[in-house]
Amino acid sequence: MSAQNNVSSVYLDNVDFFINTSNMVNLSWPDVSEAFAKPLMLNSFPISGYDWTQPYPGKGLVDGHGVRLSITDDFTIDDRRDVENSTTILTSLTFSIPEHMRRNGKALPMDPSWYICRHIFISTNPEAKKSADRGKCGTITQECANDLAADLTWDWGYANDDSMCSQRIGHPIPNNCVGSLGYSIQDILVANSTIVADPVLGPLQTSGKQQQNSWRIGTGYHRPRDPLAFEKAYNRTYLVATVWGFSRGTDPKDVKIPRITWTCVSGGTPWVPPAHDFPDPPPHLHETYAPSRPPSTATSSRVTTSSTITSGVTTSSTTTSTGSALSATPTSTGPTSTEPNLQIMVLLLFKNYT
Repeated sequence: MSAQNNVSSVYLDNVDFFINTSNMVNLSWPDVSEAFAKPLMLNSFPISGYDWTQPYPGKGLVDGHGVRLSITDDFTIDDRRDVENSTTILTSLTFSIPEHMRRNGKALPMDPSWYICRHIFISTNPEAKKSADRGKCGTITQECANDLAADLTWDWGYANDDSMCSQRIGHPIPNNCVGSLGYSIQDILVANSTIVADPVLGPLQTSGKQQQNSWRIGTGYHRPRDPLAFEKAYNRTYLVATVWGFSRGTDPKDVKIPRITWTCVSGGTPWVPPAHDFPDPPPHLHETYAPSRPPSTATSSRVTTSSTITSGVTTSSTTTSTGSALSATPTSTGPTSTEPNLQIMVLLLFKNYT
């Protein structure tokens, strides 16, 4: 999503192919900023991650990375001619980094050996939401974890000419995840040393505060105070899978396994039985699409994985691996959970790397 002057681009709704440009609307950034200044819901969750200010692959997991979900009240879209259906409910995801990776309020430079891909999937599955409300990704099955890990790391640096990411924007969630999360396509946010240093793009990955170009999605057009819009916004769950990988040009002797951590985020309020049927969007049958925002830059190596989940930890049977269910309490202006936030880390070996 791009920002132009005082305009913020947002996805209008969680439709079939939600990343298509036909599903994007430009809103006044001052109005968007004002709406998120007093959100109806603000929910924060920790993300297991690495200190990217150190050379790849870092020295181990660090605390302090996070994702924040914010939901606004009715947001009026001024240019709508249909006044009766001129509002939407906006949801935003913003990302933050540990304090020790900042100085004087600004992010320290990322070491150029890193490349980060954040994959965002939207679920309307009630069980996924109930689990996320407790700070968990408890509905992810073993088969889903295996396929998701493979899809997000296979051909790292090979799959795209303009990005290190193993998937493209708009690629669907693995079939084995549909039963537990529902059908979803993915959006992707990327970060490398150039992006983190950029005064506009950098804060999208390093500041939990609202930015003009933060990731946002609405609930379609509705009449003011329509309970249907609030129902749609609060019943969604966002699976955020972060791949911590290496960048193009990294010295081969320093290349190690890309690692994955993920978390599930929701509004934190109880599941509301739908007054209307809102199934997940059906699989998109078209073979071509026009991503609204490509990721960015590429290199080499192939991976393979076969993983198992034990007590909330995903490990690879072909690699040495570590991971833990981190103890965390999401902070929220709504109901909070004292249960651990499930963070699943997958370590994957490179096969036939040269």
